[in-house]
Amino acid sequence: MTLAELDHLDAADMAEVDRLRRDTRTATIMEAPEAEGRQLVAFALLLRTDLSPDAAVLLLRQAPDLRTVDAVASWVEAIPVLSHPETRH
Repeated sequence: MTLAELDHLDAADMAEVDRLRRDTRTATIMEAPEAEGRQLVAFALLLRTDLSPDAAVLLLRQAPDLRTVDAVASWVEAIPVLSHPETRH
């Protein structure tokens, strides 16, 4: 096996790990009991934030009754964004 082939395998492995992480995050948020009746809020948290699944579920528990796309978008946009610990200096 060549070095280039090994690099390709590493990239493929990383892509698979990323896909599994995204799938797990999606399932955890969208299938949480807290998402029942709040699918629009759960979907917005999934797509518009990079929150951990646990943080997103916690916010779902605390979310007000939001019925419109505009209300959900405004609420999600008001969530403070913190940088990831590994990107802080």
